[in-house]
Formats: sequence, C-alpha cells, structure tokens
Amino acid sequence: MNIVCFFDAYWPDVGGAEILYQRLCEHWARSGHQVTVVTSGKQRQPFREVVGGVTLRRAPRVPRWMQSFAGYRLAVREVSAADLVVCSTYASAWAAFWFARRKKLKTVVIVHEVLYRLWKRLVPFSFLYRWYEKGMLRLGFDRYVAVSDSTKQELIGLGIGEARIDLIYNGVDLDRFTPRPLDRTLRLTVAGSTDPLILYFGRPGVTKGVSFLLRAVVGLSNDYPGLKLCLLLGRTPVSGYRRVRREIKSLELTERILLLDPLERNVLPDYVNLADVVVIPSLSEGFGFSALEAASLDKKLVISRAGALPEVAFGRVTWVEPGNVASLAKGVQKSLENDYVVVEPKKFLWEDCFQRYDRIINEMFV
Repeated sequence: MNIVCFFDAYWPDVGGAEILYQRLCEHWARSGHQVTVVTSGKQRQPFREVVGGVTLRRAPRVPRWMQSFAGYRLAVREVSAADLVVCSTYASAWAAFWFARRKKLKTVVIVHEVLYRLWKRLVPFSFLYRWYEKGMLRLGFDRYVAVSDSTKQELIGLGIGEARIDLIYNGVDLDRFTPRPLDRTLRLTVAGSTDPLILYFGRPGVTKGVSFLLRAVVGLSNDYPGLKLCLLLGRTPVSGYRRVRREIKSLELTERILLLDPLERNVLPDYVNLADVVVIPSLSEGFGFSALEAASLDKKLVISRAGALPEVAFGRVTWVEPGNVASLAKGVQKSLENDYVVVEPKKFLWEDCFQRYDRIINEMFV
C-alpha cells in the first residue's frame, strides 16, 4: 500500500508527536508499505531524503498559517500515487484533506488534543482559534485516532460520531526509559552541589504551564535555598522559548534555573534521572509523553490533573491543580518530603499501538 502522511513536523524535530510519527511510519515501511511524509522544512534540512525506509518531502519554509498551502502544493507535485492519506492536527490536516479529496482517497487523522474549551484561557481573540479548530476537526475525515480517552471525549463533544473515533494510546521506549542508578558524576557536572534539583522537560508551548512552574519556584525559594530548576526546554515554538527566558529574568530566577537545550533520545533518560522530582505542570495534555517517560524511570512526579495525565501517569505521584501556582509549589514541597500517592504501573507498548493502527487500515480496505 502507498501511504502518504501529512505532519506539521517530523524527525529530527523533537517532541512527543514527532516520536509517534517516526515510530509509526518506520513500522509501516518495515511492513512493506511505501510511505511518504510531507512535512515542514527548516534551515539546513534537505528537501528530499529517505530515513528509516520513509521518504521525506519537506516544503519550503513558510509562516505557520501558510503551511497547509505549501504542503498541499508539494504533495500534488511530488506524490504521483497513493492509497491512503494519514495526517494529524493542526496545520497539516487541511493539506491532507484537500489532497485526499482531489485524489478521492480515504483519510485517517491523528488528534493529539482538543483545546476548544481552553482557548479562552490561553490566547487573545480565542474565538478565531476555536473556529479554526472546530472547522478543521469537522472536515469529515473517514477515521479519527484519539491518543487518549480525554481527547476522544472532547471529539465527541464537538459532534464527531463515536463510531469514527478509535482510541489508540502511544507507546514508550522501554529499552531507554527504565530505572537506573543515579549518575552522580553527571549530576555534579550538570547541577553542581544543587540540592534539591527539580526538572521539567518538553516544549515551552502555552499549554505546558512553564510560566506557573517558574512562579512556583519563586515561592519555594525561602524554604529551599539550595533548590534549582533544570529546564530541558525545546526551542519551538520560538515565541514560547523567548517568553520563558524573559520570565526567568523578570522573576530574578537566573541563579536558580539551569536552562539546557533538548537532548538526543539516547541520553535524555540519564538527564531526567538526575532530578529529585520531575514536574509536569500542563494546563492540557493530549497524551503526556514526559509524564510516562519519567514514571518509567521511577522518578517522583508532580503532575497537573489535566487532560490525559491521569490516564498515563503512574508511580510516585503528587497531583496538583492546573494553572495554580500555590498548588504547584505545595505539590513540589510534598513530593520532596515523600508525601505522594502510589499509582499502579501502566503499560503503553509500541507493539500494541502499531497493531491498532494496522487494524484500522485493514478495516478501511476490506
């Protein structure tokens, strides 16, 4: 089968969604399918290349609002034959829908999260974002994949028929994210004699709650004079990254923050393992790779009761209210003092994930 995928970003971009796309597309390629990914281009990335058996076609660099137009034109020019179109929210969904309608192809859209009710809290002119999101999700794709039950329920709330929605959880790289002894030499190199060390890893997007975490650190400073926060922070979105840097400066936290760039997947677990507590302060979360990966390392977690996080988190967990600085600071304090609940282990395997996607494809082409 010839599968054409439209994704906002793809490897070597770093993020939970990009992990899913790469794992899934390379699985399909190993299974004998011809897989082409149409995605956004960035500086110093080749226009065409094959990675892991997957053919990548990158559109020219354009503003985010033009990404669908660029992806659509690239696909029409570059992809001569296809049997199935797979895409994801947000920008790439429009390009995929236009391409599929032109070619009269079946479609699958992967929905990571639905922010419809949350936009008002996140951005000005929220009605525009709500209109865009609702219009995109109601384009009329053949099948919708929700990566959590939380996302599935939001889709149903927007009027998507439950019969067209498949719940498929992502997986975790258990070969990498497994409990291990603390690398004391690495901790000394990264954080010096810091005690305690709390850590956040992920993107600086508006839903991730980093701003609330920074303000919580201010509140913790008196009780924990040696405390530092390590941010393994993605550089996209650029506006979010710049905002975090401004807030660090305005809150006079420069001496308490270790700001590091994202790490390669093979070394990330060792760095996450350095933390005394891993904090996930999200306002919304469609799945929660960071929570699942940190839990798989047996780290103590301080996590917001937001989106899918209660579905995926396990281990030594301290729950906090999303967007509440006082609750977040108290949660970190409780976790440091070993005041947590123990949540039974949960399994999220890539093999199960792949089988569910394969089943969808088989059902669509029976």
